[in-house]
Amino acid sequence: MGILSVENRDNILTKHGFKYEHRSVTGELERVYEKCVKFPSIYYGWVAVSIETGEVFIYVEYDCGGEVATYSEQLENKWEDSQDRFFRELDELVTGIASRY
Repeated sequence: MGILSVENRDNILTKHGFKYEHRSVTGELERVYEKCVKFPSIYYGWVAVSIETGEVFIYVEYDCGGEVATYSEQLENKWEDSQDRFFRELDELVTGIASRY
């Protein structure tokens, strides 16, 4: 899958507010879909996911900025097998991390 085909495609991630970026906000991953998510507290999570590798990087920060924690995970579901299962697994991961804050 080439960078142009990934970047311009409408998919389940873009429908849920993710934007294609050449690099995650922290520079940990390249060619990712990324979204800033408000946790149910004073924290935000920058969620970056690579559909090519299934890698997920989450950067948690205070609402005024400043690193709280980082998480690096690998999704089991493959994008090419099912976008819905891939997204559900990503959602469960982010929800689980958000519940810690």
